[in-house]
Amino acid sequence: MRVFRFLLILVLLFWYFLSTYWYVCEVKDGNCGYLTDQAKSYYAQLTGGKKSTNTTTATNPKKEKVTPTPKKVAVNIPPLVVRDGAKTLINIKNNFKFTKSSPIPTIDADVSSSLNSLATYLKQNPKRAMQIMGTYTANETKPSNFDNIGLARASKIRQKLVQMGVDTKQLSLEGKLDNTIPNDGEQLLGGITFIFEDKKVVAKTPEPAKEVAVADKKTPAALNLPYFIVKDGKKTVVNVQDKIKFPKSSAKAIINKPIEDGLNNLALYLKNNPNKQMAINGYFSPEEKNSTLFDNLGLARADHLKEKFKTAGIAADRITTNAQSGIIKFDKNTVLGGAGFFISNKSGENAANANANKDKGIVLKDGSKIVTQSQDVFKITQSSATPTYSGYLTKSMVDIGNYLKQNKDRELKVVGSYKADEKNDTKFDNLGLARANDIKKKLMAQGVADKQIVTEAKLDKQLKFNNKTYNGGIDLSMQINKTLAKDLTVKARKLYFASGNASLNVTPELQKYFGDVKTFLKQDVKKKVLLTGHTDNDGEAAANKKLGLSRANTVKDLLVKVGIDKKRIQTSSEGEAKPLKDNKTDKGKQANRRVEVIIK
Repeated sequence: MRVFRFLLILVLLFWYFLSTYWYVCEVKDGNCGYLTDQAKSYYAQLTGGKKSTNTTTATNPKKEKVTPTPKKVAVNIPPLVVRDGAKTLINIKNNFKFTKSSPIPTIDADVSSSLNSLATYLKQNPKRAMQIMGTYTANETKPSNFDNIGLARASKIRQKLVQMGVDTKQLSLEGKLDNTIPNDGEQLLGGITFIFEDKKVVAKTPEPAKEVAVADKKTPAALNLPYFIVKDGKKTVVNVQDKIKFPKSSAKAIINKPIEDGLNNLALYLKNNPNKQMAINGYFSPEEKNSTLFDNLGLARADHLKEKFKTAGIAADRITTNAQSGIIKFDKNTVLGGAGFFISNKSGENAANANANKDKGIVLKDGSKIVTQSQDVFKITQSSATPTYSGYLTKSMVDIGNYLKQNKDRELKVVGSYKADEKNDTKFDNLGLARANDIKKKLMAQGVADKQIVTEAKLDKQLKFNNKTYNGGIDLSMQINKTLAKDLTVKARKLYFASGNASLNVTPELQKYFGDVKTFLKQDVKKKVLLTGHTDNDGEAAANKKLGLSRANTVKDLLVKVGIDKKRIQTSSEGEAKPLKDNKTDKGKQANRRVEVIIK
């Protein structure tokens, strides 16, 4: 029995070592080095020291042991999930991808489809606001026109949503430093978060903070300056350890002692250097309410500061005022750094002014109101009757349509340009009319009345097509209709003043009236504004004549601030000579203290 057990154990050992040898040398491609010396010794004893006749071992010499290359660890891309409260809008396994230090996203079909769904939701819910947060890592390069690369990434996503028809007022931007963003070594995986908010309008960063061209090209935009700093080339004129502040929705600056000293030093510098001129840029946010007569709060803020320099003895023609939107920051209800100052030589064009007036898109105004503003322009193709509409322009068409439907006394004038040698296959006399009519058809499809759209054509010999395409070719302007034009030119508008006073209270009604006047003067360049001042019979006649003229000049100044050329405004005074009512009563005197406005 013991002998049998011994033989059985011996057979099992033999079978074990034989199986191991076969696996290592045959299955592992002859890598017999895996056998230990002890195993080889045992095997030799069992086989009587005979060499193996295995053909693989005989024909393949012993290989070197190679350390296998470690496999690349796969990084899972985080899912793209977007929720509005308890409602899940998007939940997909894919996500955005960004190359290091690049703001341009890689978007596959699933993510693109999700953006379309998100745009549809925002358009169907115009009262919802959404923050787009772009994340970035500390070792990424900062772009020149954003505070960080995260903001730049968020801005690119916003551009895509706006092109899909989302209102920019529903979208705000934010940048967040996050060194834990997943990456596969080449790309950041994710990087964009969408956060819905309850407030109706959110516009923390409607537009990127653009660099302003100044005499010293190394000087950053005013938003990036930590304090109230003004330079003339490389020379620092003012360096105050504080910012110029404005209450939210207000044009009047908060002037503390350091800021006042800085403004005084700046005025003194201009006095001592009569060959210098200055541009004042006023900054504002579209979410601020504009209760001024200016087109926007930026212009109002710049004009408020300009008045301080005029009071200090600086000639008005040495100071230009401009406005820029969307580059300010808030500290609760206070605007931080609401103005920038840029000095240049009088002999050359002010660089900041040139930058501010550079029009890269279209701006359609009605008096002091901006109807729509686009960073793109219409494009026309040679011999084609249909202009090209980008996503921005499609949204602008919606803005224009809504404005016309809400303001029945307004008309849109559309002028289409054309060249005489273009081939015209339309029913219209020329392609200019055909192009203008295409705009009209799109607005009428939105419900705009036919009579609110006026189309004209312009033969433009300077029109030059580049690769059969021209950027522009469509001019839009807002007009008042014939009924309102008759009201402005036939009836005198009366503006009333307090006793012995030449100041005028600016009401919303007066703002609208001045807007009507500005729009009408733009459409009829031959008309002028006639202002006649009147008083009651209190005081001396000579003094009242002077007071009447002061009142007329007050209205003139307001019209000039609105943007009406002072050469088109005439002032005069009748003093107490032409009362409307009997001066024996307080009511009669109140009716006589007036300025009559008529357009002829």
